[in-house]
Amino acid sequence: MRGVRTSAILAAAIGLVVLQGAKAEDRGAEVFDGLCNRCHGPQGQGMRGLEAPLIAGMPAWYVEGQLHKFREGIRGTHPKDMPGMRMRPMANTLKESDVPAVAAHVAGMAVQEAMPTLEGADPEKGKAGFAVCAACHGVDAKGNQQMGAPLLAGQDDWYLLTQLKNFKAGIRGADPRHAQGPLMRPMVGNLDDAAMKDIAAYLRSLSRK
Repeated sequence: MRGVRTSAILAAAIGLVVLQGAKAEDRGAEVFDGLCNRCHGPQGQGMRGLEAPLIAGMPAWYVEGQLHKFREGIRGTHPKDMPGMRMRPMANTLKESDVPAVAAHVAGMAVQEAMPTLEGADPEKGKAGFAVCAACHGVDAKGNQQMGAPLLAGQDDWYLLTQLKNFKAGIRGADPRHAQGPLMRPMVGNLDDAAMKDIAAYLRSLSRK
């Protein structure tokens, strides 16, 4: 009798965990559909006209981390970062429990293809230029969670170029609470616009899968 009772308790506990997981997944989709897709698109494909990047398939740890950066003012406060300033109030509308839920939803979305937009960029030169970046982002540009280095492969080239310029100019990464800022800013400091454009074009050409 005791064994039957224990089995029933375990079954109920497992059912509760599954139900909670399902509810979190549903909530992530609800938040995305009600808020995020306005700028990032229904498939997370991004909208260049709104300066909103492709986010489908980005790792949950990174999406969650960036949402917290926006919520805490580590990102989205510089007056020259208009997309960031638009993003910050969006992030602040989320409940704390919504952050991991929507991050998990984004991570589970089908990978979208980023189309080339940078004229005159040379991906082969960009491949050589990326060599120094691989120490943190990985040789396949798939990122490194332990170093806080995000997935870059298959990302919008225009967005990557903008962020490289932002790091160089101190528009992004200058806040002392930004752990990766002191690592990124010196790495891009010696890159000119042409080199950054080439690197962005190379990264876009890589497979995210």
